[in-house]
Amino acid sequence: MYQSIFVVIAVFLLQACQTVPFDYSQTTEGQWTGRVLVEDFRKGQSPVVLKTDINAVKDQKLRIDLSTSLGFHAATLVMNPRKLEAVVPRNKQYFYGPVRPSSLKPFLKFAMDPNLFYNLLFDQPIPQKNWTCTVTPEGLVESCERLDGRIKARWFDRQGKKKTVEIRTKTHRMQIRLVTFEPKVKEQANLFTLKVPKALKRIRL
Repeated sequence: MYQSIFVVIAVFLLQACQTVPFDYSQTTEGQWTGRVLVEDFRKGQSPVVLKTDINAVKDQKLRIDLSTSLGFHAATLVMNPRKLEAVVPRNKQYFYGPVRPSSLKPFLKFAMDPNLFYNLLFDQPIPQKNWTCTVTPEGLVESCERLDGRIKARWFDRQGKKKTVEIRTKTHRMQIRLVTFEPKVKEQANLFTLKVPKALKRIRL
């Protein structure tokens, strides 16, 4: 009898731990997997949905790998404080340029400061004076909106280490559902460096 009670209590505690939202603001690096959804409201078409593998060191390095539902490589983006690069194999394109909002427009179809990826991943309120943010009763960032109302960020559907993050404008949205998390980046040589085949067309951002 006592053993059965112990098992019930253990299962209850395990389930509770799995649903308590994880605070990513206490981490400095990590690896996530999930899916990315990008939608253009003006076209009235189904959103583009891709699988993603993300590695990041807070405010320093970022790598986002995207693949189709069948596992084909769709794109890879890497970034550091000085440079953003991306390859799109299907189109035989290599993009490179500074870290600025317009640099993401070829991929998202709208301008967004690439550094917002760090805020979304590591649960960081956006600190700029032209943004205002709200937090949950637990102290986790919940939403941030630019004062001109043109762009909004949300963190929601938190279950343990799972969460959904979203950037939304009046015409577009990018939503990332993060499903798994490891507290260290992938052990891979030159993880944050792109090897660019000579056959790719080089496009400056």
